[in-house]
Amino acid sequence: MVAFNEQFRHFLVPSKDDIQQAFSSGLVVLDTNVLFSAYRYTSEASEQLLTVIEKMRDRVWIPHQVGLEFYRNRVNVVSDLRNGYSSLLAHVNQTSAKVTKELQERVNELFKRVSLSEEERSLLTSSLNSAFDPLLEAIETLRKKHAQAGSLDDDPILRRIETMLEGRIGAPFGADTEAHMAEAARRIENSVPPGFRDAEKVEPYGDYFVWAQTLSRAKEINARDLLFITGDEKEDWYRQVNRKNVSARPELSAEAREVAGCSLVMMNVGDFLKNARRYLDATVSEETIRQAEIHATEIGTMFHYPSQIQRLDEAEADLGHRLANARARFFEARNRVAVTNRKYADAREREVGLKELMSSGEAHDADMLRHLAHEAEHALDAREIAHAQFRESQVEVNSLELQLDQLRMLATLARSASEATWRDAAAQALFLNGHDDSLTHLEVLRQALANVHRT
Repeated sequence: MVAFNEQFRHFLVPSKDDIQQAFSSGLVVLDTNVLFSAYRYTSEASEQLLTVIEKMRDRVWIPHQVGLEFYRNRVNVVSDLRNGYSSLLAHVNQTSAKVTKELQERVNELFKRVSLSEEERSLLTSSLNSAFDPLLEAIETLRKKHAQAGSLDDDPILRRIETMLEGRIGAPFGADTEAHMAEAARRIENSVPPGFRDAEKVEPYGDYFVWAQTLSRAKEINARDLLFITGDEKEDWYRQVNRKNVSARPELSAEAREVAGCSLVMMNVGDFLKNARRYLDATVSEETIRQAEIHATEIGTMFHYPSQIQRLDEAEADLGHRLANARARFFEARNRVAVTNRKYADAREREVGLKELMSSGEAHDADMLRHLAHEAEHALDAREIAHAQFRESQVEVNSLELQLDQLRMLATLARSASEATWRDAAAQALFLNGHDDSLTHLEVLRQALANVHRT
């Protein structure tokens, strides 16, 4: 008698036993983006990823399509990673010069309106000139951490991958290539996984080729379990619940069992590293897992076009609200400056007036003079506090106005872009940005969108 769930096993999420079995003895297939992760991670994280793969070398295998995509795109990936840092540094320097010039003009206006000591002027000017230094230093630090790839013709990561995968790559399709291309086109037209989300690509059949060659290999070696590792988080590979990937799509699990007679376990690089630590006793730090998870989340979120538009709308509304509050604080601070200026001037006038009367012998009230001096000193303290608050509020308003301008430019480009254009821009932005989901990141994405529009 057939068990109740036997005909529906492809709908089940792999259990811990299934995952352990796949890690212990399954065929391990790496997608192209897994190999490129070795370039995108810091040197420590890259080392740990490659070491984990080497632990499984006897069972690791890549389809011919993965090898083709890796060698075809490696130069671009390495160049984009380097150029991304150079581009970001250039943009920060450009923005710094622009912002510094604009704020310096505002500071000069302040100098004309408010009496400041030379020390106060110097402090304000030096703080302004060095405002971007921490960001520039952080970018340089990250660039050094990602510098392990070497030159394009002397690449230690490439040599290590080539050694690791020697004899572990499949052959290309032969006479049946056209038939496979026709099958890829059929799947795209009918939204059959994998690859139907790549319909607008110049070569939309890549994902299907990877999958077909993987199943052929699993069938050839009679694999019982197939562990497929991919950083492609799109819904034509994964079953998603509340926009969270929970397992391979049931259609793919069913096809793996039908064509190759094997159970399918699919996961991203972050989960791969976590489970390698658990089942292979591999050395994988929390920082390495964090990098893998952030990279996967970033790709998944950025490739989800409608949610990005919604995020932009929400960010613009939030930033507009923050700017309105900052402007209100600015006007309040400006009013306090005017009030404290008058109070200090009045206090000083009364103190000076009494001193003049006492020096001429018309008044002899020393206690009153001390009181007025104390009152003037108190008014001066209040005036300095008001001026400091005014300067802080002015800087805050200028910063928020700049950020809102950047965000609005991005929103304008995003709303005019197709979903495919957005995905291309998001892929570019991954190289230009670290792992920060901030307005700086949005500005980098805006640049990438502009680049894609131009091309």
